Amino acid sequence: MIQAALIVQMRLDSTRLPQKALLPLGTSILASYVMHRLRSIPAVSYILACDEASYETFAPYASDQGFTIVAGPKNDVLLRYCIAAKTTDAQWIIRATGDNPLVSYELASCLLENIDEHVDYAAYTGMPKGMGVELVKKSALERVCSLTTDPYYREHVCPFIYEHPESFTVKKLQAPQKYAIQGASVTVDTLEDYTLVKSIIDACPPDPDDDTILAMLRRKYC
Repeated sequence: MIQAALIVQMRLDSTRLPQKALLPLGTSILASYVMHRLRSIPAVSYILACDEASYETFAPYASDQGFTIVAGPKNDVLLRYCIAAKTTDAQWIIRATGDNPLVSYELASCLLENIDEHVDYAAYTGMPKGMGVELVKKSALERVCSLTTDPYYREHVCPFIYEHPESFTVKKLQAPQKYAIQGASVTVDTLEDYTLVKSIIDACPPDPDDDTILAMLRRKYC
């Protein structure tokens, strides 16, 4: 299995749903719920990478969930990841985002088990939006940081890698068929998204597994 550090990005000033990281979810807030769920993914360390303005607010929540917190630029998320990656000896990074409280730790674990050391970037496709993570070599992130100044690539971190397969080894795996639910999403970008995800979490037992989440999504989307 790949030995990786997990880095999750978060910030407070979301344009479409301001302060969404602090919205109530489960028994705490969205940010804490995300970190708690990510702790089920096997990793050598867990790091919250936020912007400078969010650091003070997030610090106690990160500590409570066993995450180290690192601050970096707000819009240059790629550089923020590179700064956070320098705090760990791990050569692989699991990239997660703070708007995905129902991320699949099952798929993430399978990804770590099924990727070899020669790959620069790997991810599953074909599951509901918001259930996946990305696995990327630290050296690949550092190369991208030196290769492009394009704001799009600096904000979204990994697209430069999988859009340049001539320069990076990319592996995208198809998620098992049970994850194929057309149009399904558990990403929290808007108030409507939050309402949906909160309704799923409120209706589920604590720490729902993928089968429980997928069953709830089929009721809505199928």
